Amino acid sequence: MKRIMRILVGTAGVWFLLALFASSEVFAVAGYARQTGMSCNQCHTAHGGATPNFTFTGKKFNAMGYRLQGSPHTTQTVQEQGEVGDRGEYMNMLPLTFSGRFQHQWLANTKPPGGPNEGEWGDPLTNPTSRLAFFPFIGPIGNNFGVWTEFYIVPLHSAEWGAADASFEEMDFRYILNPDSKRNIYGFALTNQGIGDIFGFGPWPAVGLASSVGGRAGIGGYSHPNFATVAMYGWMNDRWAWALGANTGDTNYYWDNANATGFLGYALANGNDREIWINAYARTGNDGLPLVTSPGIDDNEYVYSDGVPGVSGTRTSACPTPEREMRADPANCTYLAEEMDSHLTADLEFRWSGQSVAQMFTSNPQVGNWSYEVVARLGYNTEEYKDGAETELTTWGVATQFGWKHTYYIKPYVNGNMTYEFTDENGNSYDIDTVPSYGIWLSYKPVENFLIHFEYHNLQSNSLNNDAGDDGARYAISTDVSF
Repeated sequence: MKRIMRILVGTAGVWFLLALFASSEVFAVAGYARQTGMSCNQCHTAHGGATPNFTFTGKKFNAMGYRLQGSPHTTQTVQEQGEVGDRGEYMNMLPLTFSGRFQHQWLANTKPPGGPNEGEWGDPLTNPTSRLAFFPFIGPIGNNFGVWTEFYIVPLHSAEWGAADASFEEMDFRYILNPDSKRNIYGFALTNQGIGDIFGFGPWPAVGLASSVGGRAGIGGYSHPNFATVAMYGWMNDRWAWALGANTGDTNYYWDNANATGFLGYALANGNDREIWINAYARTGNDGLPLVTSPGIDDNEYVYSDGVPGVSGTRTSACPTPEREMRADPANCTYLAEEMDSHLTADLEFRWSGQSVAQMFTSNPQVGNWSYEVVARLGYNTEEYKDGAETELTTWGVATQFGWKHTYYIKPYVNGNMTYEFTDENGNSYDIDTVPSYGIWLSYKPVENFLIHFEYHNLQSNSLNNDAGDDGARYAISTDVSF
C-alpha cells in the first residue's frame, strides 16, 4: 500500500512539474472577462489557489457595486482599459447573468496531529469535483444598484458525491448614491461578507492570517449559519476607504443579539502597479462564535463542539440549554454564541502590491512581468461569557503571493499567536500552547481561466492542558476552472 501511495504521489508530482514548464497563450474567457474582452489580471493578480485577490481596479470595482465609470451600458476598448497604472476609471459593466467555477481536488493526503494515527500519513484521497460554484446573477442593476450572488455545491462530510450540500454562500447587495463620480463613492451594503470585503480586502488571504474580525462564522453557509451585515461606506479621493455597520452575529439570524463593525483604510499608493494600504478593522458586540468553539454539521443541523478540547470540562455551574444552537456532544457543555456577554476584535493591516511590474517594491514601477502582494496583520481578540469565563487571543501573520507573467505563482504564508489564554468561570487561567502555522501554494496558470496548484500546510492540535501537537501536515493537488 505504501508503495502504491509513493507511486501515486510521485506521478502526480511529475505531472505537476511538467505542467509548470509547459506554455500556452493566456486569454480571458470567463465571467466579466467574456463581457469586456479584458484580461482577468486587470482586477486580480490571481483568481484562485486558494482564493482570489484584487488589484486597485478590482477594489474600486467592488466599491462601485460591481461597476466602474463609463457611459451607461457600454464598455470601452481593451486598449483603454488595460493601462497598468490606471485607477479603475475605464470600465463599465452590464449585468452578468451566469458564470461558474469548478474546483477539482485530484489528490490530497493528511497526517493528523493527534489521535491514534498521529504523525502518520493516511491513504491518498482523490475527489475530482470537490466544489462547484455558480454565480447566477452578478453586476449592476440600473444606475444605482449592484448585486453579487454565489451558490456552492460541496460534499457534506463525505468523500463521495452521493452526500452533498447546496449553500447560498455569498450575497452582497449595494445601493450606490453617486455612481457617476470619478473618485468619491458613497453607498450602502447588505452582505454576509466581512466589512473589508466591501472594498475587496478579501477573500485573500483567507488562509494564512490568524484573525476573526470578519466574523468567526462569516461566509460558508454549508458549515455554519451566515450572518447579515448592514453598512454605509465611502471611497474618497481614491485614497480613503471607510465603512460602518452592524451585523446579526455569527450564529444568530435575528437582531436580539448583534455586533457593531467598522473599517478604515488609507492608500499611500493607489495604482495597479503600486498599491500600499494601511487598514484597521474592528467588531464588537454580544454575538460571536467563541474562540474556543468549532462549528460543524450533523444530520443537516448546525452543531458546535470544543475548538480547544478540555474547555467544557472546566464548567462547574449548570449548563445552559440553547434555544437554537446544538452541541455536538450533549455530554460536553460547549460554549455557544448565545452565551457571549461581550467581545472585541481589532486588526491592523499593511498591504503592498504591484501588478505587471519590472521590479517589486519600488517607488517608480515600470512595466514588466512580476506581480506581487504582501499582507501583514496584527490581531487582538477578547471575549467574556455570561458565566464569567473569558478568552484573550493576540495574533500575527504574513501572507504573500508572487507571480511571473501571470502564469507561475508562489504563495507562502506564516502566522501565529502571541497570547492565547482561557480563564474559566472559577478564575483559573490556562495558556493554550500553539506553534506557528505555515503553508505554501505553487500554482501554474496556462490559460486565464484555469489554475493547477499544489498546496502544503502544517497542522497542529491544541488542548487546554497539553503541549501543541505539531507533527501534522496536509498536501493537495487541485485544479480551478472558471467558466
